[in-house]
Amino acid sequence: MAKNFRRVEVGTTVQFTWVGSTAPSSLTLAIKTATETLVSSGPAVQSGGGSWYRFVTIPDSFGRYPCDLTAEWTATASTHVGASSPFVTRQLIKVVKTKAYGVSDQ
Repeated sequence: MAKNFRRVEVGTTVQFTWVGSTAPSSLTLAIKTATETLVSSGPAVQSGGGSWYRFVTIPDSFGRYPCDLTAEWTATASTHVGASSPFVTRQLIKVVKTKAYGVSDQ
């Protein structure tokens, strides 16, 4: 089964979006490497209508390309009985670096 990756260029700023029908009490986005090393983390901004977003600049510090990352949203919402439950969604990212003559790493 093929994995579906979001392909992004090193150094670009990428918008990640989370949509939910219930407003979470907290919502964070963490960008991690395959070995769970944290690259970036921070809270989301609400944009109305059940949508939240966060902009992340993809750093140029991984050493070799392509590089696989995971974008992981963690939303915490209260249930009908008052308990807090975390909801986690993930997206796979393939980071590429375009060479000076215009050919990107595959």
